[in-house]
Amino acid sequence: MVDRPDRFVFPPFELDIRNCQLRRDGVVVKVPPQPFTALTLLVQRAGTLVTREELRAEIWGDDRHVDFDGGLNFCIAQLRDVLSDPAARSNYIVAVPRRGYRFVADVRAVVPERVVNRWWSRRSTRVAAAPMAMIAAAAVVLGLRTDRSRAAADLPSLAAMQRYERGASGLADASPRELQDRVTFFEDAIREAPGYAEAYSGLAAAHLILGNYRAVPPQEAYASAKAAAARALAIRPGLGDAHAVYAAAIMYFDWEWTGAREHLERAVALAPSSPTTHYWFARYLSAMGKHDLALQHARKTVALTPTSPSARTLLGMTAFYAGRFDEAIAECEAAGALMREFEPAHMCRRAVLAERESEPEFWRARLTRLMDSASEEDCMLNAVAIASAEAHMGNSAAALEWLERAANYRSDTLVFAAVHPALQRLRNEQRYTRVLRRIGLG
Repeated sequence: MVDRPDRFVFPPFELDIRNCQLRRDGVVVKVPPQPFTALTLLVQRAGTLVTREELRAEIWGDDRHVDFDGGLNFCIAQLRDVLSDPAARSNYIVAVPRRGYRFVADVRAVVPERVVNRWWSRRSTRVAAAPMAMIAAAAVVLGLRTDRSRAAADLPSLAAMQRYERGASGLADASPRELQDRVTFFEDAIREAPGYAEAYSGLAAAHLILGNYRAVPPQEAYASAKAAAARALAIRPGLGDAHAVYAAAIMYFDWEWTGAREHLERAVALAPSSPTTHYWFARYLSAMGKHDLALQHARKTVALTPTSPSARTLLGMTAFYAGRFDEAIAECEAAGALMREFEPAHMCRRAVLAERESEPEFWRARLTRLMDSASEEDCMLNAVAIASAEAHMGNSAAALEWLERAANYRSDTLVFAAVHPALQRLRNEQRYTRVLRRIGLG
């Protein structure tokens, strides 16, 4: 029988399941029974989606005489009040519209003390006469500690590993629809093995790509990626891929450039042969304008995965931001040849060809396509593309207005605002400089 953790720590809180207590900085916080049940399930599944149906079943079981939607909404509202966690800027509970919730804080699971005592009692006859220094050394070597995550991470079940492999195989080249399935595979692996660091890292990578593809609202996707990668690193601090995807998440979600650089350097040191680490390092270096280094990492990604269309597309986009348009077109076309239906490759090629276009009519038509029949949210997601079109047409004021709106919206496309070829026309504008400063690139 596998012992489950009975305490979970997410500073400044500690959830004590055995004693049904939530403590903040050691002080017990009053939580009603139903919100406590919901919090327990969310924390146990930290980083993964907990559906509204799963919460309903956990809280009310088979009771069908309850207004489930209203009751659950009230339950979550009580939890937010207890955690001082407003929905608009949540640090703990992120709502996934119409589906459920994710607990996004970094959670450390702690195994029951009785497990440690049982471990010790089985060995007591062997070490009874040993000096205390030797006992302490043995505890270190054998991993005697109350943090369950290491043991769980070291020994995932066969079922968990199979689900993980189904999620991880060809992940970078998956379509948006396939990526949603990959998320499910990773979440299944985590349910089977809650301490499976690689599954959390894979889950983070899937969320990142979904955000890049706009298959999920980007800020929601990056928040989920950040939470899953943080959980992976809490379990295995030496997991290189987890450092890389965490770096990408804080780059897109928080515009945290210094932290991203530190995690990426750590990632490459830990996993120099991982295409994931070089992929995200190339993206970071490209955004920072370090084009030669970015191209080195992009080429390394291709060398490690020569049949991957996403790797070729990365090299094409890296060359695009470096102003090397011929190379960019060649790489994007090579990516399309590897997988005809790989849409990012075709988008890459179209972006390069458009940048070479100088006819105002072309850009006027492109601007119309971007804005016609589009919602306000769609316009914000395309704000940098709209600004680029305005810049090509010589409408600097309109371009700058769209960039400022993108900054207010926290559009992830601003990550490459400092190196986008079209926006170089604005480099002497103070408003452009202020936008770059707002996102940490000025």
